[in-house]
Formats: sequence, C-alpha cells, structure tokens
Amino acid sequence: QQSEREPLPEFTNAEGVASVGEDTSLLPSLNVEWDAGPLTLISNTSYMDREVNSSDDGTAFLLDVFGPAFGGSFDLQLPNAGERGLIDLHMTQRSFTQEVRLQSNKSDDSRFNYVFGLYYQKLRQTVSERDRAVVPEVFAPNILAPLFGLPVGFPLPITEPDGAFTVAFDESIDEQYAAFTNLDYKLTDKMNLRVIGAYR
Repeated sequence: QQSEREPLPEFTNAEGVASVGEDTSLLPSLNVEWDAGPLTLISNTSYMDREVNSSDDGTAFLLDVFGPAFGGSFDLQLPNAGERGLIDLHMTQRSFTQEVRLQSNKSDDSRFNYVFGLYYQKLRQTVSERDRAVVPEVFAPNILAPLFGLPVGFPLPITEPDGAFTVAFDESIDEQYAAFTNLDYKLTDKMNLRVIGAYR
C-alpha cells in the first residue's frame, strides 16, 4: 500500500554549506635527441605548476578534532548555516625535472651496448589552511566558546574580516639526485651479460 505521507526531499549530501573546489595544472615538457652515429644523447625536461583551492563544510571535522582536546561537549544538531565552519585550503606545487641519457645505438654487429644517465628533480609544495566561521557572531558563541570550556552563548570575538579563527601554513621542499647505468655485453649469440646500477 502506497504511503500518503509527503515524500522527503532527495538526499544529495550531508553538508550544510556547499563545497567548491578548483584544481589547475600546467605541465610543459621538452624532449631533445642528438644522434651522433654510434651513440645518442637524450634530454628530457619537464615542469609542473599546480594550484588547488577548495572550501568545504568542516563543522563535524572541527568538532571531532578540537572538541576532545578542549574537553568540549556539543549538541550536534546544527540546523543553521550560521553554526557552520568552513575549511579553506590553498595548495601549490612547483616541480622541475631533468633527465639526461647517453646511450649506444644498437647494431647487429655490436657486442657492447650501454646507457649512462643523470636524473634531478626539485619539488616545492605549500599548503595554507584557514578555518572560517560562516556567520562569526553565531558560530563563535555556539561552537567556539564550548571548545574552550566556556558556556554556550559566551560572546567570544572573531576579529578576522573573513571570519577565520584558525590559520596554518606548511612548506616542504624535496630534491632528488640519481645516476644510473645499464651495460650489456654479448657473450654468445644466445647469452648476454647485463650489469645495472643506480645511485641516489
């Protein structure tokens, strides 16, 4: 029997504030080869420039992380957008990669073939986070105040113009160097001796 109750609205997600995100990348590369007859010199150069911006409803996450640390207890029935907190992330990645190889050109009568190479990469990444109140004058007394053990409704101020109450920044730089080789010597028509080495 069909229910006479009014159907519930279609569920899309559990966030009280819409999430937005943007991820853009630039990935140019250059390959150069020089054939010198018995050997070839190869150069591969690439660069990455990536930027990510996102803003998500982080209310439940903020309560889970900070609540126990401050001994706070909360009423998780948060129907109003004003009681929501946003997590804004801005990430950048800049990477430069260079590889150079010197290798023999194989031929039917060649018994010895080789590859010698050098590799370098440098990656710099930055991440900044701003935890913001959607409506500071509502979020601060109802969410932030209990985090610090203050009574609900305590007029805790948020002074940042965009409503930010937590700001964090992290930067990391990673560099890699490597040298490698691959040596092949034809002992017989059916047997090869191969030596492979790498240092990084």
